[in-house]
This record gives sequence, structure tokens and C-alpha cells, in this order.
Amino acid sequence: MSLTSWMNRRFVALSAVAGVGITILPFANSEEDWQSHTDQQLQITFRCPKKWKQGPTYTDRTYLEDQEHKRPAGHIQLLASDGDTTEVCRLSATHKLQPYGAHPKIRSMKIQGQKACLVWPSKEQGENADALLVIALPRPVKIDGVYYGQLMLEADQNHIRQIGQTIRFLSSAGQRDAR
Repeated sequence: MSLTSWMNRRFVALSAVAGVGITILPFANSEEDWQSHTDQQLQITFRCPKKWKQGPTYTDRTYLEDQEHKRPAGHIQLLASDGDTTEVCRLSATHKLQPYGAHPKIRSMKIQGQKACLVWPSKEQGENADALLVIALPRPVKIDGVYYGQLMLEADQNHIRQIGQTIRFLSSAGQRDAR
């Protein structure tokens, strides 16, 4: 099976616009400028800049972007995957289309006590290039009858670490089917 085919089969678009709820939670250093989003399908909450809204690029998943600027100044996209966290990062970083450049860096970490890794773009990608954070979910989520154990959070490198620090898993993770 080709890498492209493998990735297409493994990645699943998540929440439609109706599946994302918005609430305000405290956030250090920028409480009034950040908002909280809940993705019921992935059973997570996260914070991002308040001016980010559901973008027209994708309507079948959580995809928020800064729509105030002609060229988006930031964005976040949520996907799900199966497989091992480290392997998902490695396959993403070495994809033949090089979405993170010719020489991306992979860094292992923990998010909310869960195994995670960050794919950081190489320098030729520029200052606002996309980065990828892959986090093992505490329990797999069932989407359209298939279980997925990895959260994939893709965002611009200027926001991904800050957003990643705000991820919280909901207590009922993995209990519902997508509709």
C-alpha cells in the first residue's frame, strides 16, 4: 500500500461545524483574546485566538482560521488517526509531498499525561509554516464505526505549542458514535 493511500485511509475528518461548541475559559496572559472550543467527536477542549472562526476551506471537520486577514494569520485543523503516535509523526514528517519541508524535526513529549510528538517544519517552509502535534487519546474514539486512537492537531507554527498546552480530554472520551 502506498504512503498516500495509507495516510488517506488513516486520517478521518472530524467535527462538522455543528459539532463544535464554544465557551470561554481562563487562559494565562491573554484571557480576553482566547476562546475555548469543544470537539464532542474527539472528546477534547482546546483554546485558540478569539478571532478564529470556522473557515470555508473545510466544513467536514474542526478547521478554525483567522478570517480578518487576506492571508490567514493562523489556523487549526483537527483530524484522527490510528496507529502508534511516533509512527504517525514519522510517516507525516517523511511524506513524499513534504508538507513540513525537506528536513522537519520530530520531538517526543507528553500532553495531559499522554504520549505525544511534535513535527516541526524545516526552515525553508517559512515563518508561518504548518506544524503537527499528534497525541494518543486516553481512550479511542469511535467515528462512523471505526476506532481511532490518535488526535492530530495541525496548526501554524506560531500557535501550535500554545494551543497544545490548552488541550484537555473530556471524561467520556470514546463513548459515542459519530452521527
